Amino acid sequence: EPNNETPKNVRYLSFFRDPAAKYISGKMYVNKATTRKWTIDDWVQYIKKNVISNLDRGGYSGSMFKYLITPFQEEEYNKRGEKLTTAKKADLAMKNLVEYNLVIGIVERMSESMEILQNVIDSSGDATDIFHKYGMKEKRGRSTEKSVVFNNSIISTSRVLNELKKDAEFF
Repeated sequence: EPNNETPKNVRYLSFFRDPAAKYISGKMYVNKATTRKWTIDDWVQYIKKNVISNLDRGGYSGSMFKYLITPFQEEEYNKRGEKLTTAKKADLAMKNLVEYNLVIGIVERMSESMEILQNVIDSSGDATDIFHKYGMKEKRGRSTEKSVVFNNSIISTSRVLNELKKDAEFF
């Protein structure tokens, strides 16, 4: 049964993908069969067109909110017949980050995320080898483990993202 008290010493861990990289990756994955011969410029234009079209229609992707708002909070709003607006979801998510003592990692920044996690659960450094195994770089800047690549497409998400970042007005 939920209560209105702030949780004490609750700690959650969650990993997220960079939202821009996740969006691009999703578009590339869904369209891979029809876009095999596309160039980097084709992808950049396609992503720009989609983002601009969504924004023109008032579309906003807030799918991360489902991981940062509790079922009890959603239920409370539903009982009152209130719609959770994007702004309200953002407020609740930020509140929950603090109140639930959430530790967040970013997949595209795994080494730094592992450092944060190690600081939280292994501040003595006794389990450093485990953190290296899962992507934390050694002090000299290299991970001791071979990285795993799941996207073996000719054009990577990061290449498209880097090209999009060059357009300051768009990005």
